[in-house]
Amino acid sequence: MKSQRSILVSRFALGSFSSVLVFVILVLVLHVLNPQMNPLSVPISLYVAGHEGILMTIAFIARGLGELLLVIGLARGTTRESRSWAGLVFLAIATACSFLVAIFPGIAGYFVPGGFQNTGFLLIHGLSALLGFGSLAIAALFWSQHLRKDPRWRPSTPVSLILGLLILLSLVGFLVLPQSVMGLTERVLEVFIVGWLGFVAWKLFTLRSS
Repeated sequence: MKSQRSILVSRFALGSFSSVLVFVILVLVLHVLNPQMNPLSVPISLYVAGHEGILMTIAFIARGLGELLLVIGLARGTTRESRSWAGLVFLAIATACSFLVAIFPGIAGYFVPGGFQNTGFLLIHGLSALLGFGSLAIAALFWSQHLRKDPRWRPSTPVSLILGLLILLSLVGFLVLPQSVMGLTERVLEVFIVGWLGFVAWKLFTLRSS
């Protein structure tokens, strides 16, 4: 019979996975609603200024919630030996950055004082996005190293490590490649980020549900 702790952790993990999935679905919907925006050059955060832009804000909040639930789930659902405190800290930083990105949109909509000219919002948004991307990459690498100390997680850690390295490489590409392909490089980066978040959340759910 499963303990109350295992049931609680599995719920946090499932909530995390579901929240990340909501983020993915909303971003895909925004691509359909805004065919005039070129996905090769337009970052996804700029969808906040398009049709149904509020969905972009909801999407970032959903991802932040997914990261928050994963922080709690990993803190309570891993052993002392396999738990990465550094990984938790960086994942918590990424969580805060996701909420900041939602609160301070890259192109401020009509509901923000100053509207499209609000450079303060743009600065906070950009710095939060970069800090969040970097923190997720570091968190993924730390967790990949620590979780292999748990026999139940060990078969899955190579996948986690590969995704962490791909997040890091994609972040470098996002920073150094021309602005004309910023939309593409950001989307590649986001694919690996949600891939790692979803993979770890689902693995945590299956381990605690079995």
